[in-house]
Amino acid sequence: MGFFLRRSFKIGPLRVNVSTSGVGYSMSFWFLTVGKNARGRWYFRLGKWGLGFYEEL
Repeated sequence: MGFFLRRSFKIGPLRVNVSTSGVGYSMSFWFLTVGKNARGRWYFRLGKWGLGFYEEL
């Protein structure tokens, strides 16, 4: 089992996630979230509360 640490800061629609893997960020607009994870991969999510469509590029 690995060690996991994450801290999240929200500034308006921008969320910055700081983790042991690096720094990622995302922006949310109602039911659409666009972001870049700590490993540099872009992702898009359509939906809320874990329901909906998720695509990682």
